[in-house]
Amino acid sequence: MIPALAVLGQIVGVSAIPHDRRSTPSTLNSAPAETSSGCGSKDLTTIPLDGVLGGGGYTINITIGGQPQVVLVDTGSADLWIHSKNVTCVNVTTSQPIDSAECAFGPGGYDPSQSSTYQPLPFENSFLGSYAGGLAHGVGARDTVVLGGISVENLTFGIAEYASFQGGAGNAVDGIIGLASPSLSHLFKGDGENITAVDQIQYNSWFYQAAEDGLIDPSFSLVLNRTSQEKQRSGQTIHHLGSLTLGGTPDIATTNKSVTFTNPNFTVPFEDFEVTVKYYSAVNATFNFPGSEALGTNSTSPITLLDSGTTNIVVPQSVAEAFNAAVEPAPIMFNAELGSYIVQCNATFPDFSVTISAVEFTLQKEDLTFAESYLPEGYCLSAVGPPSASQIDGAIL
Repeated sequence: MIPALAVLGQIVGVSAIPHDRRSTPSTLNSAPAETSSGCGSKDLTTIPLDGVLGGGGYTINITIGGQPQVVLVDTGSADLWIHSKNVTCVNVTTSQPIDSAECAFGPGGYDPSQSSTYQPLPFENSFLGSYAGGLAHGVGARDTVVLGGISVENLTFGIAEYASFQGGAGNAVDGIIGLASPSLSHLFKGDGENITAVDQIQYNSWFYQAAEDGLIDPSFSLVLNRTSQEKQRSGQTIHHLGSLTLGGTPDIATTNKSVTFTNPNFTVPFEDFEVTVKYYSAVNATFNFPGSEALGTNSTSPITLLDSGTTNIVVPQSVAEAFNAAVEPAPIMFNAELGSYIVQCNATFPDFSVTISAVEFTLQKEDLTFAESYLPEGYCLSAVGPPSASQIDGAIL
């Protein structure tokens, strides 16, 4: 996540537009969606985002079958899933049941018996969502999903009967709404045993389906604001911490820098083979800081994903090591479980930027740390970290 960027996503492409950062008063509550004239054939709809867990994730309010839900907005996945009212909390690593308090799901949850528009899928299926920091297993279904006053009928989604968020959901999150390509869907034919790629059922995310139904123009944008270290450490929900605009870009001040990203589902060379990229992505993004020239081509990532659901800025291993070595005083340690360096919150960070398609975007120093509530007073996570063991040596913004 780079809060200094507003991300514009389109079925036909993706752009990132830096904007002037202005603090938002914490007294603001989530406002209803606003409409305005867009460049396309439809009006723009702008919906406020809340920052959960002190701003570690961005959520939006939806309804499914008339039932209110709070979901994380995720450009790095395609599925919409909600925990069932009777969800079993499981360990992220072992998938074994654990105390429900450790998952700390939100008060929503989906109950098919309370929806007059619920439809089970007409075949045996399994929803098997898996994420870097959680999982959601259950079944697929269809219902009416309303976002920003825009209603999409008969939308396929997942009902999570077993689920978990690593570190818990702060009693504030009921699921995830993915905005990415249908090729990333986690719905499969059968009972979930011995599944293969041929069992995958690709279906439209809410964004893709709304565009296909002609309800919105085929683009969206995200504006992501930051919180203070004090609010980050509180772990609480911060209202009105950004916005999702459907159909284009909101009326905000920008720095007049922009870049267009390649569509999802394209192939790029990676080492000795080719990789099919299914995400909103940039090719050959270069990370810049004093001394990065010594890294040569190792400071460039062949593939860089735009993922609003990832808190860290994930960079190639060599970049993460060299950048954090330049922090003064030096990081206390690298925590492999967190995938982050632990630093003093008042540490001095070197300048840091990313160059995409010859356009350089400079990060503000305030966006290079995050004050997690579980860390001792005065200590923060460095926002720049390496890929996990399960990731290729690429990058995520």
